[in-house]
Amino acid sequence: MATVGDRIGSKVGKARLSVFNLRPRNTATLVTIVTGGVISSSTLAILLATNGQLRDGLFRLGEIRKELDLTQMQKQSAEAELKIANQQKQSALSELNTINLSLREALTRQAETETALRASQENLLNLQAELSQIQEQEAQLTDRIQQLDREQKELTQTKIKLTAERDRLSQELQKITAETTALRNQVETSQNNLKTLSVQQIRLQKEVENLENTKNILAKSIDTLRQGG
Repeated sequence: MATVGDRIGSKVGKARLSVFNLRPRNTATLVTIVTGGVISSSTLAILLATNGQLRDGLFRLGEIRKELDLTQMQKQSAEAELKIANQQKQSALSELNTINLSLREALTRQAETETALRASQENLLNLQAELSQIQEQEAQLTDRIQQLDREQKELTQTKIKLTAERDRLSQELQKITAETTALRNQVETSQNNLKTLSVQQIRLQKEVENLENTKNILAKSIDTLRQGG
């Protein structure tokens, strides 16, 4: 993970990119840190999804508490045994002062008991530290899950809004397309009508010219007839 982050940071540094007005070197460092965080988070998520033992360990808080209670009971039992051993020691010293071997055995048992007690105390401290760490991790994971739930709801709402907007725009596009087609048809009809009117205008102009020529011919004929009479 560190190697991937370093490589990405190196490429950013070689490209001399700048983010938030930082120097290229600081930008590369920032990219390396962010990349490492993203990779670590992804790795943790993958481990939680694929590693049943790790997931079970995070949710074994109840069992750990029971183990703590059992350890406490063992501690009390060991203390009681130590007290009994001390009483037996005093009784043996007062009644059997000459039996050194028995005394040594009792002392040996006492040392073993004290060793077991110290081991139990160390185990208790270790379990308490482990419990504290697990509780902290549980709180962090709970906050992260809540944050992801909120983000998922926001994304769902955004998707719904975008889908509605897309449908509305699609309907408007269909309407505009239909109106455009109708306008094109109207323009084509108008152009055809204009061509027809132009042809008619040319034909009428020719008829007017023909009538004008006929008029002139008739006028000349009339003048000729008048002059001849």
